[in-house]
Amino acid sequence: MSLTIWLAFVLASSVMLMIPGPTIILVITRSITYGKKSVLAIMATSAILFNLFKWLGAVYLIYLGLSMWRQKPTAHTINQTPINNKQSRRVLFHQSLVVTALNPKSIAFFVAFFPQFIQFNSALVPQLFILGATFLLLATLNAVLYAIFAGLFKSRLQHSSVQRWFTRVGGAALVGAGLITVTLKRNA
Repeated sequence: MSLTIWLAFVLASSVMLMIPGPTIILVITRSITYGKKSVLAIMATSAILFNLFKWLGAVYLIYLGLSMWRQKPTAHTINQTPINNKQSRRVLFHQSLVVTALNPKSIAFFVAFFPQFIQFNSALVPQLFILGATFLLLATLNAVLYAIFAGLFKSRLQHSSVQRWFTRVGGAALVGAGLITVTLKRNA
């Protein structure tokens, strides 16, 4: 893989990751509620798998969105709402993993955009490893930066009116992302 193609991939991935999607909404909301510790990232290859992921993703995003919508603002500051046990951390990690894996933006990126950076006249596995590792690193950095941003503005974000607004907007965005996911079509 040439350096030029890799740099183009880094640039395109960075731009795509900066646009807040369902994962970032979840990261910010969970960062506001539980702090930075809550921040812990599928290529569809067949019509059956694509539709399965599409519907599972849509249902899960809508479920998370409705859960966020109904969430009451906490009366505690962020530092007083710790992640109490390993089970809670596992649940938060699982939510983030599922939202990221079933994120319509990510699916569209990997199905439509990712293949443009593959040189099919070169060894495929090393390219997939390099691009996958690069994307994972960029996605992690992106989520951490959003979590830090939420932490920096926690005094403003922890007011119940702001929390209510954020969870409602975030919940509506996740429901919207779930509905948009249903409309995705697989490229043959």
